[in-house]
Amino acid sequence: MIILLITVILFFGFIITGVPLFFATGLVSVFYFIFAGGFPLEIILQRIEVTSESFPLLAVPFFVLAGYLMMAGGAGRRIVKLSNSFVGRLPGGLAFVSIVAAMIFAGMSGSLIADAAAVGSIMIPGMVKRGYHKNYASAVIASAGSIGVIIPPSIPFILFGFIAGVSVGNLFIAGVIPGILVGISLMITAGILAHVRGYPVERRANLREIIRTLIECLPSLGMPLIILGGIFGGIFTATEAAAVAVVYGLILGFLIHRELKISNMPSILIESVITSATILIVIGVVGALTWGLAANEIPQKLVMTILSFTKNRFLVLLLVNVVLLILGCVMGLAPALLMTTPLLLPLIPALGIHPLHLGLIIVTNLAIGSFTPPVGGALYVASGLAGVSIWETAKGLIPFYIANIIILILVTYFPIITLWLPKIIGVIP
Repeated sequence: MIILLITVILFFGFIITGVPLFFATGLVSVFYFIFAGGFPLEIILQRIEVTSESFPLLAVPFFVLAGYLMMAGGAGRRIVKLSNSFVGRLPGGLAFVSIVAAMIFAGMSGSLIADAAAVGSIMIPGMVKRGYHKNYASAVIASAGSIGVIIPPSIPFILFGFIAGVSVGNLFIAGVIPGILVGISLMITAGILAHVRGYPVERRANLREIIRTLIECLPSLGMPLIILGGIFGGIFTATEAAAVAVVYGLILGFLIHRELKISNMPSILIESVITSATILIVIGVVGALTWGLAANEIPQKLVMTILSFTKNRFLVLLLVNVVLLILGCVMGLAPALLMTTPLLLPLIPALGIHPLHLGLIIVTNLAIGSFTPPVGGALYVASGLAGVSIWETAKGLIPFYIANIIILILVTYFPIITLWLPKIIGVIP
């Protein structure tokens, strides 16, 4: 355990000093393999290769590419327009529009970065023009973007399912209600702030406008229906669904909306490859480190250490949440999930936690980290679009942090929120 503590300190030391995540993880893996287990260093390369060749992980680059295709193909603008026709008339309506649009777009991309960028690029300028404070506009987009990793399809769910050996489709089903609850909590928060600050109400759309906008948006709404319907109906796996999403995104952009051009494809492919490679290379290196930890039974020893202090389920889950929230503030979502999941899996038999419930606890925690300084991805996207510092955005986020923490507590201590829909559908007993 001393070597593990030194490994953790080294890792955070590298991160603080600006060492890229891939190199930081690789260096601490080498350190751990040399001093903790006497493993040959060749195993690191072998584990990177084995981890990266996993079939379920193919879903990651496909969903990333699908998200970029939907952004470039005009889906984001149509979803915003549809959301505005339904909720724009409420006090502070543009904030409601942003949150609802983020929830809908989350059902297409599986990526919080794509979610925040697609909705924020349209909504932040509009909100500022209508008199909303810049830090509030960026705070709404940053917090709403986090829904993209909870509402299915979700790339973090794919990663958790890969590590934990859990059905990704079942995780997608389990994430529906928690994701909707997060969206509702953000809308309640936005509504209260709009009332206090006197933000404007948008013009009420008439029935004809609503119907016309809905018809215009129907092809875009087909993406989540096809993905989730296919998975829930047993037509295809999550990985196959990701490939279908890419094909649908191409058809939508080129043939239906006709806003996607051949000239756009090189930049879309380059951005998708960079994003996917960044995720997958970290997955490979973290996979090597977690193999070494598992070989030395570190996860089991860590759980035994926790349970030696208390076996109280409430307190153990509280400790897990505190650790994950802190970790989410200093690490990206994907590497934090990859490093913590193997350590927390032994809690399943120790505390009687369902694997789907544990997955939602981890992802919901780390989703909050996605819009928390200093490394939150959604935070940087929203702040950049609004032209304000991340610290200004963070000030505007305080009420939204509270809303997310409330939902996190509910998800943690009321597992029925996560497990009810999978039980109704019949995918778990």
